Amino acid sequence: MNSGYWLVAGWTMLHFLWVGVVIGLFATAGRLVLSSAQPVVRYTFALGCLVLLALAPLAIGVVVANDNPTPIVTVRSDGLSLPREGPDEALGLTLSATTTGRPVDAGSAAAPSLLSLAKEAAFTAVRYLPWVWLTGSPLAFLLVITGLAGAERLGRQSTLLTTGIVPDTCQRLLGALCMTRRVAVGVCHRLKSPVLIGILRPIILLPPAALAGWSPEQLEMVLLHELAHVRRWDNLVNLFQRIVESILFFHPVVWLVSEWVRAEREHCCDQVVLAYTRQPRAYAELLAGMVLPISEHAAFAAMGEANVVARIRRVLKLRDETMKLSRKAVSLAVCVLLVSAALVGISTRISTASSSWLQSIMFGQDRDPSLERDPGINEPPARPEPSNASPCEPIAQDIAPQPAPESVVTLRLLDQDGNPVEGVNLALRTRWTGGNRNSTVVAPSRRT
Repeated sequence: MNSGYWLVAGWTMLHFLWVGVVIGLFATAGRLVLSSAQPVVRYTFALGCLVLLALAPLAIGVVVANDNPTPIVTVRSDGLSLPREGPDEALGLTLSATTTGRPVDAGSAAAPSLLSLAKEAAFTAVRYLPWVWLTGSPLAFLLVITGLAGAERLGRQSTLLTTGIVPDTCQRLLGALCMTRRVAVGVCHRLKSPVLIGILRPIILLPPAALAGWSPEQLEMVLLHELAHVRRWDNLVNLFQRIVESILFFHPVVWLVSEWVRAEREHCCDQVVLAYTRQPRAYAELLAGMVLPISEHAAFAAMGEANVVARIRRVLKLRDETMKLSRKAVSLAVCVLLVSAALVGISTRISTASSSWLQSIMFGQDRDPSLERDPGINEPPARPEPSNASPCEPIAQDIAPQPAPESVVTLRLLDQDGNPVEGVNLALRTRWTGGNRNSTVVAPSRRT
């Protein structure tokens, strides 16, 4: 939990929470602006927002890793046993460190501010957020694998149609849509609505009612809708959506934008059907019949999974009902904006504080005066000042090789009661030689 990669992953997840909210607000504004645009335009914008959400964690991870090139390692040892000299019992010590690198006196410490509490909560969340991802992401991927296995099982249980009106109509529509891909058509008794499976070898599966109860016009509309999905490679895009949802499952904006992409995808395919048949009322009746409760197991597949009411209204070119914003909706929107602004401010302050703390620990900059050097550690000798030397005479000290620069940070050890232990020090010595940094940790020792 304290390795560099683990902390980078934690900070990435934490920053992605507010970054995802900002992208979600941008997507919502774009959806309102493009409400009267063509379905293809809305679909492209929605898919672009989803891609932006998918790439955001990568960009955040790169920024976090570059801001903190040296991994922050927090070492905590409870009940560290250090042998005393003589027959005394072992000394129990607890090593503690704070984000400022300086000891805090519990008696003189002021009440914690809201910002300090937020920082403490952020640092705690960073350590445990990767565990949330390691638990939820495999489960989400398991659901995706289960869905793919179910689609494969449907394909094996179906009966492919090679002759008759159904495959002939499919071949005719392939030519009308200028498609060269091979698309098979089959019947599956487990289905109540049409569904498209497969990416490289797509198969349109129809319910048994398609052969007995549908008219040729209805069959043509259904095949046109599914062939539009094939031409647009929608199954491949849907697989990409499932992967993004599984990786970023912890952010609700990802699910909302992905659902919007699916809805706009259905609108795009409906537009293809209307452009070819020019029968909006008949197609609207077909969509309504797909979701009617013919039986208790009816209506669960592809053409009925989106919002059918919204699709029918768009097919019939009906205006969407005006909907006034309630007080709850306005309050929720204001709360989202305030939380996003607060998260941005807190994340900026925390990033600045963590970077300053890292620099002070690793490079010895702006350290607290109380962190004095350990007298037991040898320091480089000071250069003597030249005295009464002739300008023409070289000074031996100037031409002699100088010791490599180094910094030494002394950390205090606290016992179980929080009191500093006298005579026990833990020193971190960092020496720079030829542009390389070599760090040496001096183990705790008890001075007699």
